[in-house]
Amino acid sequence: MNCTPSENNPIKPKSRLPSATYTERISVKYVIMVVVFFGALISIAYVGHYTLVSIFFISKVIAFFSVVFMLFPFRWYKRFLNFNIYEMVLFNILAIGPGMTALLLWINFLIHTEMKNEVYFIRSKQLETVGTFNANKHTIILENNAYEEYPEIRIFENSDYHLLAGATAIRYKMGKGILGYQVVLEYEFLE
Repeated sequence: MNCTPSENNPIKPKSRLPSATYTERISVKYVIMVVVFFGALISIAYVGHYTLVSIFFISKVIAFFSVVFMLFPFRWYKRFLNFNIYEMVLFNILAIGPGMTALLLWINFLIHTEMKNEVYFIRSKQLETVGTFNANKHTIILENNAYEEYPEIRIFENSDYHLLAGATAIRYKMGKGILGYQVVLEYEFLE
C-alpha cells in the first residue's frame, strides 16, 4: 500500500507547525505579561515613593502574590488561559506578583483617612549625585532623625533646590491608607 499523496491517494501528510491563531495567542500572552510587568514596576515606583513602606516589604509582597497564585490548580491555567507549566510560572512572576502589589499600593494611596500635618525642622541638607546620568538629588536630614527609615520622602530633585535652599522646616500632609500604611499627600518647605 502506497502512503504517499498522489492523484489516487488523497492522504496528505500532517504538518507539525502550530496554527497561526495559536502562535498569535502565544505572542499576545507574552506581550501582555511584559506590559503588565513594566507598568506595575513603574506604578510601584511612583506610589511606593509616597507610601511609607520599605522596598524590602514591597519585594516580599510581590513574592507572596507570585507564590500564592502558583498554588492554584494547574488545570485552571490550562483550561482558561491555555498555559503550559512554564508559562504559568512566568505569568505569576511577571504579571500577577507585581500587578497585585501595584493594585494594593494604589488602593492604599487613593483611599485614605486621618489626614494630619506634621512639621519637622531640617537639621542638614546633602547633595548627592545618583545614577549613570549624574542626576543631582538633595537629601534632607530631619530633627530627631524622623523618617530615617524612609529616605524616599526625604529625597528631592534638583528642580526643588530653589525652594529647599532657604527652607528651615518641612511640612508633610499625611494620610493613613485604607490598608493601614501612611501616605504622603503633599509637602511644603517652610522658611
